[in-house]
Amino acid sequence: MRFHHLRGQTTVEFAFAGIWLILLMMAVLCFGFITFQKSSFDYQVSHMADELPSGWESMDAKRVVKSCVAAASGLSEDDIEVNSAEIHLEDKGSTDLGNSTAVQLGSELKTTTASYLDICADITVHLGRGIGFAGAGGIPYRRSVRQSFTVERRWEVA
Repeated sequence: MRFHHLRGQTTVEFAFAGIWLILLMMAVLCFGFITFQKSSFDYQVSHMADELPSGWESMDAKRVVKSCVAAASGLSEDDIEVNSAEIHLEDKGSTDLGNSTAVQLGSELKTTTASYLDICADITVHLGRGIGFAGAGGIPYRRSVRQSFTVERRWEVA
């Protein structure tokens, strides 16, 4: 039996297989990018903003959390959904933090006070927004956030 060499058969076969290979490579790239965004977001939020937004006293809890997370992660506030948020301001009448520095400034340490702001929230961000396989809305990623800020520390020395 004699086989005839068909012209272009290899090209057509590669075109069919090539589409699947390109789709597979794009899926792996998208998955890698979304995984990178997730781990980067987790790291940035765990080291949340060093400063509270100005005027935080008059803001509601969700607005404060949204602003802090946006400042920490570099995301737009529109990309962050705050599902629940709680802010607790704690005044400690007496604390030992920084006493050695305060004593060096005066001979007697009279009072030491400190105020701390604790933030707890559940947030949702959309990772991979605009990337082909993630869709237009992205992949929702939910995370709990907890951060404590030192609002004020005051020493009275004589």
